[in-house]
Amino acid sequence: MTSDPERKLGLYGKFIVRRSDGTSEVGQKHFNCFYFVLDCEHDKHAKAALKAYIKSCAKEFPALAKDLRALFKRPVQCGCRSAGHELGCLNLGPMPPRFGR
Repeated sequence: MTSDPERKLGLYGKFIVRRSDGTSEVGQKHFNCFYFVLDCEHDKHAKAALKAYIKSCAKEFPALAKDLRALFKRPVQCGCRSAGHELGCLNLGPMPPRFGR
């Protein structure tokens, strides 16, 4: 078992998320909404979470489900910059340019 202190923290505010369409600004529809971020390169549970989300959203948002499914078919290329993580990453591959990564 690792001695990583984050394993004992539970849910906490690790990220600040802003929507690219501006709707997370004060007074807008998504101001102060709760967002949950997945590390798709290092979190071994992220793939299962994404697969469940794809199944849940497929009928209502078929294009989103299709794009998410495509992530699992991409060549494995770790984008990790942390030493020693090269073999431990989930490796969904680099995000398509339209996702801003």
